[in-house]
Amino acid sequence: MKFRAWYTDAVYDGSSAEDWKALPAEGVVWVNEYRATGVGRFNGGDWYYIDNGALAYVPSREWGKDEPKPTGCQDCIKRGVGVSDAEFARVMAEAKAHG
Repeated sequence: MKFRAWYTDAVYDGSSAEDWKALPAEGVVWVNEYRATGVGRFNGGDWYYIDNGALAYVPSREWGKDEPKPTGCQDCIKRGVGVSDAEFARVMAEAKAHG
């Protein structure tokens, strides 16, 4: 598991479940997971988490209403946040440039 996570205030790189667990509990905007088969991109989620050793997320469905928090390892679950269109476009461009 290798990833790069864009938060509202920082970018974090990691290569293990322990690195993921050490991330802040909320503030996720985008996550790239680097796999042998390519890059998994996760964005627009209410929750981001580890599921069977891989990253997963719960997509936002309705603006202003969070989907239910997943169960399981509570240190593995990170909360996503909304950002302005301009900030999202900046993060998206940077994330796509990194994989």
